[in-house]
This record gives sequence, C-alpha cells and structure tokens, in this order.
Amino acid sequence: MRASDFLRSAARYAARDLRPDLIAGLALAAVALPSQMATAHLAGFPPTTGLIAFAAGSIGFAAIGANHFLAARADSTIAPIFAGGLATLAASGSHDYFALCASFALMAGGILVCCGLFRLGWIADLVSRPVTIGFLAGIAVHIVISQLPPLLGIAAPEGRLLQKAFVIAGKLGETNRVSLWLGALCLRRDSLRGMDQPAHSRRAFGHHGGDYRGLLVWA
Repeated sequence: MRASDFLRSAARYAARDLRPDLIAGLALAAVALPSQMATAHLAGFPPTTGLIAFAAGSIGFAAIGANHFLAARADSTIAPIFAGGLATLAASGSHDYFALCASFALMAGGILVCCGLFRLGWIADLVSRPVTIGFLAGIAVHIVISQLPPLLGIAAPEGRLLQKAFVIAGKLGETNRVSLWLGALCLRRDSLRGMDQPAHSRRAFGHHGGDYRGLLVWA
C-alpha cells in the first residue's frame, strides 16, 4: 500500500466503520499492550519503550503496509537476542545501551528494506525447519529462565544462561510464595486458554520433529 492509497482509503472512511474498528482496536490493545511491555523487559528496557515501539510500528505500517490484518510490533523473539548481544557491549539501562540498541534496530530495519527491494525472501527457504524450530526452542528456554526470578520473587542473577539456571536453582529456598502462587495462577489461566485452540495447532510443534541443537546456542 502506497501513501496515496492510504490517503484515498482515509477519504472514503465512513462513520459506520467506526464501531467495528474501535472494537478491533480494543481487542488488539488488550492482547498487544501487556505483551509489548513484557517484550521491552526482555530487551532490558522500561515498559514504556514497548508501548512506543508498538505505536510507532502500528502507525508506520498503517501508512505503508499492504496487509490489513497484520499487527506490527516489537518481537519477543528478537528481544533476548538484542539483550544478549548488547550485554557484552554496555551495561543494561545505560545511555550507551539505549544508543546501541537504536543502532541495531536501524541496521536490522535497513537490512529488511534491502531484502524487500531486492526480493531476497527466498533466502529464508534455505534454512531448514528443524534448525528454525531448534533456534526458537532455545529462545523459549532463554525467556523462561530470564522470567523465573520475578516469578519466584528472587533477585535476577547475572552471567550466561546455564550460570543463571544454576544460581536460580541454588536460590529456590528463597522463593516468595505469594509471587509464585500469583504466577502459577496466571500460567494456569493461560494453559486453559490454550486448550481452546484447535488440536492440530497444539500438535504442530510435535509433528515438525524439531532439532533441539539450537538450545546449545544459548548455553
């Protein structure tokens, strides 16, 4: 969608479209806002950064995007990669950390723009599904371990992934029971919600037969 297409679409906007658009917007916000704040936390940023990224992505994609159903927002898959890479260059929360993350984001955006201009999407087909699933599984483990300290109510450890896991295991006796119960209730609610998904969606991960060698990347 070009900018001119967006302007023509806005000019044809009718009052009858306002109500369904408001409902859709509220539904999207209810899902996206908490996840965006969590994504910002994974990247070592304050929650407001995730909200700003979501707003900027939504407005930008509405103006130039071609898909009317796609939500543009910060990606929780990339956030731990950013945090892990930046942790070796600057202290989390420092001015240099924020500046480097902005540079990384601009570099990634520039690469994606070039890939789009030169139609290089076929490169993704060269990455096998087992490798992709293993990589995503490694990110999932990274996210779980990084979120265990707030779930257990203990101080977040420093170091690499396995070091953090061992430190957390050694502090299990310091677990805050209130924090743990609240987290368990939230996980229970989410698991019940997941049971409402179609059976083929729940079995999709197992059917792919993923290669878990990607887990070693995060260790």
